[in-house]
Amino acid sequence: MVSIKTFATHIIISPQDATYIRNLEHNDDFHFDFRDDPSFSNWETESGDSISNQIELSHEQIAIYQSKYTIAKELLIIAKSIEIAENVMNLVEGGMILGYPSLLNNSTPQFCYEVTDDKIITSSYLKQSANERGLFGCLIALFSWKHEELIYSIEKFRFSISLDYFTPHSSHPRYGMMFSNSPSNYRSHVTAGYALFAAYSIIEELGLEIRSSSKKQRFLENQWNPIVKEDIVKRLEKVGVTDEDTIYWLQRGESTEFQIDIKPKFGVDSEYNIYDGVRDLKLKIYEALHYASYIRNFYIAHKFSKITKYISPYDVNNTQSLARFLLLNRFGLWKMNLDEIKEKLGR
Repeated sequence: MVSIKTFATHIIISPQDATYIRNLEHNDDFHFDFRDDPSFSNWETESGDSISNQIELSHEQIAIYQSKYTIAKELLIIAKSIEIAENVMNLVEGGMILGYPSLLNNSTPQFCYEVTDDKIITSSYLKQSANERGLFGCLIALFSWKHEELIYSIEKFRFSISLDYFTPHSSHPRYGMMFSNSPSNYRSHVTAGYALFAAYSIIEELGLEIRSSSKKQRFLENQWNPIVKEDIVKRLEKVGVTDEDTIYWLQRGESTEFQIDIKPKFGVDSEYNIYDGVRDLKLKIYEALHYASYIRNFYIAHKFSKITKYISPYDVNNTQSLARFLLLNRFGLWKMNLDEIKEKLGR
């Protein structure tokens, strides 16, 4: 009989979120548990505010904190092997990044180890603070575990944005054009190209690519082939995406070679195009899938062409945003914030 082991993650969770996670429906391969933050550096006030100390507290200081606050918890993974625990931990972290991509730049690399009576390396915990997105990550991990296409999608999203990414703050139309449409650095062409390629492959993992061929053409006289369109619309509906759902497709500055070349043209002008240098579109999801696949198929998937050098951060962001939209819809978590998730779990 294989013994069950406990593995530490260095992921610190608020005491309140730990309660929600404990009540999640678990599976036969692993489940979550908690222990008090071994470093005694993270606490929570009665009002739910987090307190984080990046220095080791004295025994006297810990006693004072214990009298006033509730200590934060470390996420533990109960599993048969460290291989399972590491995969689960990666899914939790990937899920947090999927929900909140800006976390990628703020996260400290964690490592998984079996909990024993050995002395804890406190310095590893002092780098951590309570992560309010841990509940989101645990939900994603549990939902994904038996679905390899979802596991690979999460890892591909994480990989894509590690290559090239900018935050929603930087994409806001009021800032206009913040990034160059034609970076001169060849390395940036490669990283941007593969960031887009990885993001597009998430669409394929989910089975939501547009399926057309020379015998079943995507367009007939620049209009959608009804058979092709009906097929993609039905597959989108299965993940909760309707025929009327739209996504913003960022276009900033002068028209790029990519934008000029894509055929046929779709979408309507964004209401935010009142800002200088903003030419954004609102596309139906299946229209955005066509735009993304056009760029991927003609400029990224094979030998780079002369036009590939014009790939911009906005092109990458558009495909990443589309993949994230579809993946979160697949999880049923699109537009759900943490408070809504907690309310749903509390019913």
